[in-house]
Amino acid sequence: MNSHIKCMIIDDDELDRLVLQHHVRQYDNIEIVASFNSTEKAIPHLEFPIDLLICETRLSGMSGLEFRKLAYKIPVCIFVSSQPELAAEAFEIDALDFVTKPLKAERFQHSIEKVFNFFE
Repeated sequence: MNSHIKCMIIDDDELDRLVLQHHVRQYDNIEIVASFNSTEKAIPHLEFPIDLLICETRLSGMSGLEFRKLAYKIPVCIFVSSQPELAAEAFEIDALDFVTKPLKAERFQHSIEKVFNFFE
């Protein structure tokens, strides 16, 4: 397993972003290397090694789904959204998981287990 997973979080809602950061920080082997409120701010960071993208689907400007197509080098993507109807589109662009908001700790833990399995 990848002993140190580098994670990028993108969510335009500050509270949701803080909740995601809180949940991710429960795992010693996942490091949040970047956290943004827009995909546009994240684009320059695509040149850095990122293993895990956790991204809201609907964002102002470029959507999380559009960003994922640019961020194809990031091996694992988990989408978070309050719009479950976007799940099919998310899986079409190789999302590992799709978690609906409001985020539930048990559901997020299940998603992170998928990440660990992916890197094994």
